[in-house]
Order: sequence, then C-alpha cells, then structure tokens
Amino acid sequence: MPFLLNSPDETSLISLSVRASESGRKKSRLDDSQSVSLAQKLGLDGKRYDNFFVHENMVASAILIEKATRDFVGAHGECAVVNLGCGYDNLFGKVDNGKIFWYDVDLPEMMEKRKNIFSSGERFMELEGSALESGWTVFVAKDREPLIVAQGLSLHFSAKKISAMLQILTDSFSTGHAIFDFWSPFAMSRLEKKYAIRDVRWGQGIKSCDEILKMNEKLELESEYLFSDLMQNFGWKSRRICRRKNEKDSRVAIFRW
Repeated sequence: MPFLLNSPDETSLISLSVRASESGRKKSRLDDSQSVSLAQKLGLDGKRYDNFFVHENMVASAILIEKATRDFVGAHGECAVVNLGCGYDNLFGKVDNGKIFWYDVDLPEMMEKRKNIFSSGERFMELEGSALESGWTVFVAKDREPLIVAQGLSLHFSAKKISAMLQILTDSFSTGHAIFDFWSPFAMSRLEKKYAIRDVRWGQGIKSCDEILKMNEKLELESEYLFSDLMQNFGWKSRRICRRKNEKDSRVAIFRW
C-alpha cells in the first residue's frame, strides 16, 4: 500500500526529507545544511518520507538543477530567477551572486508555511501564485534575463497542464530560459506505488524532450542531462537502477525561447 499524503503541498516534505537526510550523511552528495536545520525544526521523520529509489532520483535532480542554475547565473550575472513551485527549497542561498533578483513562487498554502522560515528582501521576493496562472509574472523584473526553475513540478502535472504552464511562460516573457526536471513514466509509476496524494493523481511522466517541444513551438532545447549518467557514480545500488532501460528517460532539461 502506498503511503498516503493528505495534500499536494505535503509532497514538499518528501524533497525536504531527501535533501536533509542526504546532507546529513558523512559522504553527502548534497550540501544543504538549511534543509537539515529545517527538517529538525519541523520534527520531520525522514523514514516516513524517504525511499531509496525516490531518494536517488531526487538527489540526482537536485545536483543537476543546482549546477544548471549556477551556470546560468554565472553567465547572466544580473538575471531574474523564478523558483516556480519552490516548496521548502532554498536554491537562492546556494547560487546567489549578490546581483540576481530572485522570486520564490508557490501556492498560498505553501507560501504561508514559508513565512516563518524565509523572508523577502531587496533582491528576494516570496510570491503566492500558481504555475497554471500568470498573476505572479507581473512582479518579475522585465529588464533582466528571466530564468524559470521548476524542480519536481512536472511530477504533479499531466501533459495538458505542462503545456498550459509553458504557454503562460512564453506568453508572459518575450525571451527566457527554463530548467525543468522530468521523470520517466517508469519512475513515476514507482513514485505512485510509494506515495499517494488524497484526491489527487501524480503526473504520467515524460519519455523525451520531443514531447515538450511539441507542446510549444517557441521552445528550443538547449541541453539535457540524464539522471542515469550521474547516478552511475552513486554506488552499486544506483547503478542497478540505471540498468533498467526505461529509467534512462528521467532528466533535467534546459529550454530557451
């Protein structure tokens, strides 16, 4: 029986649990002390939310997205970065160069929980909003190159919703870049067997970036990185996961328009 989550925003505790437990290891592949502190503050039971297969995939995604975001910030020093569907994430603190404008965006229930953890500043804004509505886009500085980062968001979305989100992005920003992670249908089936969300279904997964490009003709694929290429270095258990042909479809992709 899958573990029942009471609401979609509770899924943020899965990624927080993974980042915290991974960062607390002696040979950690992530450096996220804030997640460790936050998990302790919330009294989070890591065993309740953490699962080996999900853990390894989320760690791979976090490493790849952090690197891609840092590389973009390095190349576009005064850009505007939107962390869409941010959950309990603190990506800003990891990649900030002292010049970027940063916007954390999530649904009102999630942003209410973040109020006691993160606070807005001169270059950092906390915004209530949905990836499927354009209201939050008016607050993003239009005189800076925009980057939209969405880690784990596609796990919740059907193809129709992903297409709607992309349309909002390309309609709201004349040019821009986006960094997304997409789990394979196989990986999503494993996720669904482990966790169930009350009255909500997980997404179906994405097999290739061609599926995304067909959703919006303005998009171009700049680069993509397979989880499996990174997970080959994680240890024998992770390499065993990567030997499954379908698992090679999970990836982080960078698009531009």
